[in-house]
Amino acid sequence: MPGWGWIWIGLGCIYLLNGLRLRLRVGRLAVAPASAEPADSSYRLLVTGGTRVPGAALQAAQAYARAQGIEVLDIVPADLRVEAAYDLVRGVNPATYRTNRLAAGRGAGAALIVDTSVLDRATGVKAAPLAGIDLDAPLDEITYFRVLSTLKRYAPTTTDLAVVDGVAAPPVRLSRRKAFLRSALGSLSVLAYLLPAAQYALIATGLVLFPVWGGVALACFCVQPAVVTWGTRLRPPDRFVLPPLRWLLNPLYLVLTVLGSWAPQTEADGAEALRPVYGELLAGGTEPFFEQPRTTCPLCGSDALTRQLATPDLIQHKPGHFVLDRCTACGHIFQNPRLSIEGLNFYYRDFYEGLGEASMETIFGASGRSYRGRSAMAKQIGQAPRRWIDVGAGHGHFCLVAREAWPETRFDGLDMSESIEEAERRGWVTKGVRGQLIERAPELSGRYDVVSMHHYLEHTREPAAELAAAAVLLAPGGHLLIELPDPESRFGRLLGKYWIPWFQPQHQHLMPMDVLEQVLAGQGFEVVAHERGPAHQPIDFTIGSYLFLSRIAPPSNRPWRAPDAGRARAARKTLAVLVSPLLAVSVIADNALAPFIRHFGGSNTYRVLARFRGPERPNGALPGDEGQELGAGAMG
Repeated sequence: MPGWGWIWIGLGCIYLLNGLRLRLRVGRLAVAPASAEPADSSYRLLVTGGTRVPGAALQAAQAYARAQGIEVLDIVPADLRVEAAYDLVRGVNPATYRTNRLAAGRGAGAALIVDTSVLDRATGVKAAPLAGIDLDAPLDEITYFRVLSTLKRYAPTTTDLAVVDGVAAPPVRLSRRKAFLRSALGSLSVLAYLLPAAQYALIATGLVLFPVWGGVALACFCVQPAVVTWGTRLRPPDRFVLPPLRWLLNPLYLVLTVLGSWAPQTEADGAEALRPVYGELLAGGTEPFFEQPRTTCPLCGSDALTRQLATPDLIQHKPGHFVLDRCTACGHIFQNPRLSIEGLNFYYRDFYEGLGEASMETIFGASGRSYRGRSAMAKQIGQAPRRWIDVGAGHGHFCLVAREAWPETRFDGLDMSESIEEAERRGWVTKGVRGQLIERAPELSGRYDVVSMHHYLEHTREPAAELAAAAVLLAPGGHLLIELPDPESRFGRLLGKYWIPWFQPQHQHLMPMDVLEQVLAGQGFEVVAHERGPAHQPIDFTIGSYLFLSRIAPPSNRPWRAPDAGRARAARKTLAVLVSPLLAVSVIADNALAPFIRHFGGSNTYRVLARFRGPERPNGALPGDEGQELGAGAMG
């Protein structure tokens, strides 16, 4: 057998092993037993159009939820079609769905019951995420997903799913799937097209070059639904029809998905609605978004500067050109010229909220390992902190996960955006403090045993001043926990502008670890511990490949970009499909290299734990002028 034939043998094995993995998930789906208990008014039923939930099925669901202490129960019809069943168990691991605080709210898309107290929190005020939705009427696919996703966040450990007999599944509407994926994944929805297209292209290549081994991979692909569903508690009506025709039907499903143009009538296209707004913001060009370039390092004052990187915005594809300079005297890397306040507002707009919120929720929700690693490093403090504040907390993802390790600790969060208010409504932080750290520090003086800054400092304009403000928040002997991208990583040199930690235009300062530790010493901190390997995030090649592909075929529905002509858009997307196997290779490479990097070095991230040793500052006053530039003495 030619050596390359092993690729398709391996692909077939992957299909079978993945089928067994998904079958295990199907086998772990709970079943709500029939019940004669009366209806429970503390639960409310929400359904999608086309779903029927008979009274007996509702009674069974309510009784099961009440007995298991479940506040949100997604009802899984036993007659889901194969692809709908696939979507369910690919997105949900029933064994960990309830206990995984960060698990995304996913379900069968048919019906759910929710405790009215949880629903009241999610709808009770104008700013609540579900306020204004008509929950009495049948929901469309996108609205149902939004509701379930929100409720899982509001009840992160009391949301679950179960098969309920008698419930009729809604029809599969492929014309609506594209809109659903865009709503669920944001800009990452392109992966839902590229990855299947890549595997179909790989199978087709095998059939041409190595017909026998390509045929083996195709046979394993076709038999996978039988492996996943036959003999389980799910009884898809197409389970006998699909396997022999999957080679034809699945590519057809993908084409019909891509061609889908449906959108909820009640929901305007957010990008198009914002196009006039961005037109006005860009009327004067990008020059107002930048300050004058510096000629000296903002940390040590040296004029020995060299160009590190020049790049466009590879994330949102907003207009502008961004430069990072490196100080050869101290090693600090900084944006030069840096963004003005007006520029910060422009480039942050629709990134973490608005148009970009779905994508960022997906990314943050997949970062559980990093969150647990951060809280584990804090174990070196020795005793449980009473009060902890996370600066740059966003929606409070880290605080939610850290509670697993520190159940008695009070977690507060600080952030400039309204996301921190939503974090408090969810219960992910005890108190959400909105504003800038330097401005809010005096009123929070001495309140906390731990202050954490995770991928926050590199976004700030004045990192030394931010560290001084963090010291004000700490009680005597308190600790500061910082996680930052490591600009000394080999990946930064290898991938160049496609290395995600450069992250222009948002990252304004990138400090090598020894530089950060010098700045901390100058602010009265003593470094207790630092680590590189355990902090590594296996994303370098994956995100780098995604950035490369998105540059080839940038999203066309962005209000700051002129709409693409149909022919040009189709050409770019075709090219992206042809090179999309690079994504699969990149994911494999990142995960294969991660154990070696964590053990032998080369991490893209580092963490520092430091204890504040003084000097004490009466009345929580900050040293010097809060708005000052970082002077030559900042590295102390």
